[in-house]
Amino acid sequence: MQARDWSGWFHVLATVLAVLGVFWLSERRARACRTADDAAAVRAEQCRADAILAVARGANERAARIGGLFAGDHVDLTLLFDAYDESILASLIGTLDSVPVHQLGSARGVAALLDMRDLVRRLRKTIQSGLEARRNASIVETGTRPQFDSVFCKSVRDQVARTNDAFAVLEAIAVADRQLRRSSASDLEPTY
Repeated sequence: MQARDWSGWFHVLATVLAVLGVFWLSERRARACRTADDAAAVRAEQCRADAILAVARGANERAARIGGLFAGDHVDLTLLFDAYDESILASLIGTLDSVPVHQLGSARGVAALLDMRDLVRRLRKTIQSGLEARRNASIVETGTRPQFDSVFCKSVRDQVARTNDAFAVLEAIAVADRQLRRSSASDLEPTY
């Protein structure tokens, strides 16, 4: 072989190596972009789940405040009407109804949120039935201020406790799902 033949073979080999290098770099960049897109999707899913959990937390806190009115065996209606309005629970139920539950990311989370929503509905119905009973004069009268009886107050407290328990389950599921997302997101991190 002559020197010019070696030069030709060197150019062919250099060209093949350059093409392979460009292919390798483009494949590496494409993989990094796919990984970044997958990680962004996991973060977006987590943000949606956090927003839904915040709505549920707000509903739970409001139910707890309403339940605080029924802490004793009797509730003063004046205090009740100062702190409670039926539209509050109606608004909470409307908000919980409009939450896109499918964006929670897990069937367990969806079931827990639906359970909590039903319990808030039941709380609303319990209080409304108590107010209706008041209108029908089936309330114990103490002095000059009308009050609910102890059975009704216990029923409301039980409803609030169940709502709180349902939120605790939802929150535990959300935390477990978040940890699962983090572990799957760390699996997506590019390795070079």
